Amino acid sequence: MHHDLRFAARTLAKSPGFTLLAIAMVALGVSASTACFSFLNAFFLQTPPFARPHEIVSLHTVDEKNPGLMALSTPNFEDYRRDNTVFTGMALHLSLGARLTEGEKNSYLFGQMVSANYFELLGVPAALGRALNRADDAENAAAVVVVSDNFWQTRLGGAADVLGRTLLLEGEPFVIVGVMPRGFKGVNFFEPPDFWAPTSVHRTLLKGQALDFYQSRRAVSVPVFARLKPGVTRAQAQQALQPIAAELAKAFPADNAGRSVSLLPITQSIINPNFRADLVKAGNLLLSLAGLILLIACANLANLLLARAGGRQREIALRVALGASRAQVVRQLLTEHFLLAALGGGAGIVLAGWIRDLLWALRPQGFPTTVNIALDARVIAFGLGATLLTGLLFGLLPALSAARVDLMAVLKRDRQGGSPLFSFRHMLVVAQVALSVVALVVAGLFVRSLQRANTVDLGWDPRNLALLSANLVGRGYDQTRSLEFYRRAIEQLKSVPGVLDVSVSSRQFLTGVNPQRTIRPQGSDDSLRTRGKLMSYACVLPGYLRFMNIGFIAGRDFTADDDLQHPLVLIVNETFARQMWPGEDPLGKTVKLHGSESLLQVVGVVRDIRDTEMRADPAPFAYFPLQQTFHGNNVFHIRTATDANALVTTLRQELQSLDPAVDIFGARSVDESIRRAMWGPRTGAALMSGFGLIALFLASLGIYAVMSQAVQQRTREIGIRLAIGAQAHAVLRLILQRGALVAGAGLLAGLGVALACTSYLRTFLFEIEPTDPLTFAAIAVILSAVALFACYVPARRATKVDPLVALRAE
Repeated sequence: MHHDLRFAARTLAKSPGFTLLAIAMVALGVSASTACFSFLNAFFLQTPPFARPHEIVSLHTVDEKNPGLMALSTPNFEDYRRDNTVFTGMALHLSLGARLTEGEKNSYLFGQMVSANYFELLGVPAALGRALNRADDAENAAAVVVVSDNFWQTRLGGAADVLGRTLLLEGEPFVIVGVMPRGFKGVNFFEPPDFWAPTSVHRTLLKGQALDFYQSRRAVSVPVFARLKPGVTRAQAQQALQPIAAELAKAFPADNAGRSVSLLPITQSIINPNFRADLVKAGNLLLSLAGLILLIACANLANLLLARAGGRQREIALRVALGASRAQVVRQLLTEHFLLAALGGGAGIVLAGWIRDLLWALRPQGFPTTVNIALDARVIAFGLGATLLTGLLFGLLPALSAARVDLMAVLKRDRQGGSPLFSFRHMLVVAQVALSVVALVVAGLFVRSLQRANTVDLGWDPRNLALLSANLVGRGYDQTRSLEFYRRAIEQLKSVPGVLDVSVSSRQFLTGVNPQRTIRPQGSDDSLRTRGKLMSYACVLPGYLRFMNIGFIAGRDFTADDDLQHPLVLIVNETFARQMWPGEDPLGKTVKLHGSESLLQVVGVVRDIRDTEMRADPAPFAYFPLQQTFHGNNVFHIRTATDANALVTTLRQELQSLDPAVDIFGARSVDESIRRAMWGPRTGAALMSGFGLIALFLASLGIYAVMSQAVQQRTREIGIRLAIGAQAHAVLRLILQRGALVAGAGLLAGLGVALACTSYLRTFLFEIEPTDPLTFAAIAVILSAVALFACYVPARRATKVDPLVALRAE
């Protein structure tokens, strides 16, 4: 083996151009697939750092009238925890923001309120001090927190006396009793919380609607996990919880009718399971395209090695004549090929780190930076496996083919003319072209999707719009004081130079946040069939719809008279009206909100808009007047004459000056929200286009290499044709026809495969079908043109053959 390696190294060193090209091709394929796998590994394959994580399951509410997996309500959690016989314990964890006061300075921390047995169930002790314990959940327990290592190091300077320190959260003192280990995020994949507080302090950390939802049996607002008892499977636990769910539905039909519970492994719910499937599909798509690049590179290398083997037939024949067995020849050639693979794979793994950094740099602004996309042992093993597979794919067949030589014919230098039209080398080119078509069609569909997303009608006007959130909850503001604050704030903001208009809403568009309420039409009861549906909503000031340029279809806008002294009203969108009262006039119809018997009358119908995400289908939506439906955490929408980003800081200062105690946060422009919403289509189009161009380049190189070899093999034939009077254009046409047939076969095969596979892309595309004929036609034209050009260069060279030189060379 040592001798074979030395000989292989010397042989490759004699052809540095070929060797470098081969290494580069392997490195390109291995690096792309390894870098993509590193993201799949980080997001989906890592085992969470919990004790025996296979025993931990997450619990989710399922509702026959509302799709997807939802969290639990706090009262239902308590009932499941009390009545189950399959868990050693259950814990809830609720993410929240809390105002930290340090002297005169206020800032916001991201934290979690958790059951005190949270850390015990996860099996993770504190690195310093203690974690929460059951005593911390008592009604009159002292307010304590456990902080993250990152918060301790960055905000508290890693102080040795951190235990016993006090944090002033929401105006109340919390004593630090522990620091968690470095890197611990809890049941949270992305950003680690700054602190964890026990549920006994929920009245301090939760205000207004958040507190109402936390206490409500109807609201599904608290994520829950549990640890299975020894010997109990997830399926058994699921079955054991069904009678409890049925009893809850019977005891509380208004809240739980039609609802049950579903269990998932904790590894599948650290990332929201409603989005996880799409993330997995996106990761698989990315890895599949990277795999296409690897396969195309392998086919190219196999072609190059076959061409090189043709030039080494005399050398191989001499070695066989001198006594080498065919097995020894194959072994030697395989050693060369695996050495190429090893060098290319090593370079590819190194290059994968750079590609990983490039992909990570494409993440949207505000995306958590704490996710560890590491080239760990699993990723390195994947890269080595891809390298080994590459060596087998491009090395075995050329080695076997080269070892099968006709000894006498080669030694007599008896050379054949051309190879059969669809020889193995030509079939490799067909495969390359077909794979390239698939990659290019995917890229084309993403580019077309991006074009549609850039021109979509949102149904509202996003231009020059700044957003500022003001949290009045917990600052002594009741509804009357809040409305007065909004009135004064609007006047103050309108006085800022460059501000055209101001309005207020409880909702920010295109943030992915989608508060909902259950709404049911008048005359319905609380039975399962007619109890209404969860629908998205916003509480707005009069004039907001005009301000946002949301068009009316029928009825009127809210007015200043729509207050608590007048009948309750709402405005609905087209989809709401169509689903709630199909074929009827919605104006004058009345509805009820869940938990209330008060009637609200529909006074207007407006156009459907895209508010949660840009590619979602319009959903039922209701607008309530802020004077009638108090909401203490609202968003100022400020229309400016020029770029809103330039005024955001000034606007925040003006708003804060009205009351320094009020929390002003989330200052940004709608342009930023749109950039975030467009990140998926833009990044997808960029990545897929990059992969498609690489595939096109490799396929073109493969066509060129095969046609060049074909011309070289047919030099004598071409010389004879020219010598007996054939015209240059006839020779050109002959070579082009041969290349066009090979490329055309690959093109047809690729279009067929792409047509069969692109349905997988449907969930990623924006208002475009995965069988879009324009995309398929454009890719066919582009690839045909590139293939013909790749054939033309060697074909043109063939017409320059000097007949006398060609015949003399033979």
